[in-house]
Amino acid sequence: MADAVVSVLLGKLVSLLVSEGRQLLEFNDQLEETKKELQYMQRYLEEANRMKRKDRNKILKMVMTDLRELVYDAEDVIADCQLQFQKKHQGRAANFMSYYSPSSLKTRHQLGKQLSEINKKIRGVKERMKSYLDTAPRQTDKDEDGGNMPLTYPILMDEAEIIGLEDESTKIGNWLLEADGPLTVIGIVGMGGIGKTTLTQKTCNNESVKNSFKHLSFVTVSQNFKFDKLLKKMLKKLKVEEESLRGKDIEELLERLKRELDDKYLVVLDDVWGTDERMWWESLKSALPKVTGSCVIVTTRNEEVAKSVGATERHIHRPQNLSDEDSWSLFSKVAFARNRGKCTNPNLEGLGKEIVARCRGLPLTIKVVGGMMMGKGDSIHEWQRISKHLREELEISKKDELVISKLELSYEELPTRLKPCFLCFAMFPEDHNESLIRMVDWWIGEGFIWGRNGKTAREIGEECFAELFNRFLILGMNDDFFESYFTHFKMHDMVRDMVIKIAREDNFFVSLDSESMPGSSVQPRHLRISRNTTVERIRNSSTKLRTLVGMRIESKEMIASVMQNSAK
Repeated sequence: MADAVVSVLLGKLVSLLVSEGRQLLEFNDQLEETKKELQYMQRYLEEANRMKRKDRNKILKMVMTDLRELVYDAEDVIADCQLQFQKKHQGRAANFMSYYSPSSLKTRHQLGKQLSEINKKIRGVKERMKSYLDTAPRQTDKDEDGGNMPLTYPILMDEAEIIGLEDESTKIGNWLLEADGPLTVIGIVGMGGIGKTTLTQKTCNNESVKNSFKHLSFVTVSQNFKFDKLLKKMLKKLKVEEESLRGKDIEELLERLKRELDDKYLVVLDDVWGTDERMWWESLKSALPKVTGSCVIVTTRNEEVAKSVGATERHIHRPQNLSDEDSWSLFSKVAFARNRGKCTNPNLEGLGKEIVARCRGLPLTIKVVGGMMMGKGDSIHEWQRISKHLREELEISKKDELVISKLELSYEELPTRLKPCFLCFAMFPEDHNESLIRMVDWWIGEGFIWGRNGKTAREIGEECFAELFNRFLILGMNDDFFESYFTHFKMHDMVRDMVIKIAREDNFFVSLDSESMPGSSVQPRHLRISRNTTVERIRNSSTKLRTLVGMRIESKEMIASVMQNSAK
């Protein structure tokens, strides 16, 4: 696929040059050439995006890598040109004299040379692109988003209500209501995307279940977690003030948990991984009082994990793939959400059922593919194209690659403007939740979104968020398990795996707490560090950073090293 960041930033630069290029008369010739070259390059990117995946190869990826660096450099130089223009027109004598000082003249001379050099390099990239595509770019009036209809407002759906889970939910609910021992452990076991969390949420939201327990703590464990943080999350779900937990060690947290669970309780440990769960489980279990009727639900992909924390065969549930009927029902409620889940076009029903059949009854895949098709409207051509693509994937992909290939297709079918926004989610660690406002601010700062068509950048950003939400690529969330509003988000772990894979392939980012910088001359412009990142790794990192995401950074030396490195 053509590089999403390149496509969006190209559009931004062309728009900037069209609107402000005339003001920068001093650099007019070079900027006019830059504009024309970038406009021409946009046409080639549109052509590349129309090509089938099987026709793409390493040459295009290399061209995209070169072009990405040139676009970043062009953006930097144009920003410097704007700064020079502002200095000249501030209207103050001191600034006027400063503008014509030897150092300022030298700076503007260097900017002119840099623009000329960038134009020369862009022409070289264009020639390589022409050789690759073996055709001139076509002029087209086709919408840049390939037939996607905008989904600019979130369509809120109760996930637990859009799948036929009544029988399974009733079964687990009865286990909870009939529990009469001091502590009953229930295991829900199945592959990623099968709907374990959705089933658990539906069960816990049942009024009879809610009214049977005084305390409920629903926490996601995830593959990499720290036990003290898990305990704090559990306590916060029990309405314990976060401030009162600061500085507490594990023993103190366990004691506090034991005091809070003073009556019948239900603890949900969602998405448990690993082989050392017995170690932390025994510690956690020591803080779970022996209150008659209390229960623990564990969801996991590994049946041995469920058994190791005490789930017996009698209380292990293995969700099955959805039936054809339930699969079509789920898909319809997502893909035809604009029509209240009804397919009103009979010509689409046959194609829709072909698409659903290739999702093999996996709820996550059905929802993501359904969200993708929601944006296609009633375009028979688009539905036929997606159906054909999925059929080809089924023929060439290995069984364990089918899910990820369908998720990757959902990325490929995103409108171009959404792709770099979505790649930003790869920067966050597992099970991280972030606010909508901060994410939109990031997109604006990156230049991925900007005000246009009478709308502010923030309004555009909120619309982008809504589209990703409607496509089930991100999940809205709230600290209160029984309520939902769209101010924070998280990702399904399989979707997160997919976006990380794409972001690394596109050289979008690197995490210094787990990876080394790539050995090539092209360095990622987006960097993530954590408290585990060493200062030495930072000093050896990229000097052309655009974005730095720091997770719980406390070292002043680490922050200073990043700033010094980026200023080189």
